Amino acid sequence: MVTVSAPNDKLQGFINFACSQLDCREIQPGGSCYEPNTLQNHASYTLDAYYRKNGVCNPDIGTPTITDPSYGNCRYP
Repeated sequence: MVTVSAPNDKLQGFINFACSQLDCREIQPGGSCYEPNTLQNHASYTLDAYYRKNGVCNPDIGTPTITDPSYGNCRYP
């Protein structure tokens, strides 16, 4: 789990980078984590997935937390 805290251009850049290596269908239209459709929300999901896969959290984008950010039908990896 991560807390996202970066400017929008950095968030979008990270989403683009991470989604070139991850399955990001859940934050695409129709995906269970698409809504709310915000950069902050999508970056949080992506950073969490990237962290779980690679064991690395980009400190320029966010920081690990112990709180599960899953909500509704959206389950973080």
